[in-house]
Amino acid sequence: MKITTSEIIKAPYEEKLHNQITKFYFTLTQEQDSFTLSLEQIQESSQLVLLYNEDEEIVGVAGLRKMFLHSRYFMVVHKDYQGKGYGKKIISKILTAYPKRSLLLLSVGRSNLNARRLYNTVDFKTIYRHKTMAFMLYNNKSGQWFRWPVLLFIFIKSKLS
Repeated sequence: MKITTSEIIKAPYEEKLHNQITKFYFTLTQEQDSFTLSLEQIQESSQLVLLYNEDEEIVGVAGLRKMFLHSRYFMVVHKDYQGKGYGKKIISKILTAYPKRSLLLLSVGRSNLNARRLYNTVDFKTIYRHKTMAFMLYNNKSGQWFRWPVLLFIFIKSKLS
């Protein structure tokens, strides 16, 4: 099985890519229980990395959505391609291009242990656990953590209360 990753693709995206992402999004069945982004939110992302199978169909997507103080990271890989190292491949590609001294936040279903383990292997740290979600933070600053996680924690907690 030949799997390839795209280079980082920056917005705005061509219509063909929008159509490919739409097709992929609607193949997700089991994954949508733990993946909280809508199709529109994926298509409005500032950067994407795509995972393609041998038929050149999208089987995974990772991306960044710029927020006010940070960027929000997301990733979803079709269930047939999970557990084979492809998720780590597309995470690594996004993180190598991510600006230093920047904060990257993600949310993951608390029951999605495989995803949480994967994120821990690439230096995301859990900063808050909610009833159904865990919020994780990546800080690309040579291993030194900002004080911002405390501020983000307070912000997230206030939004969930």
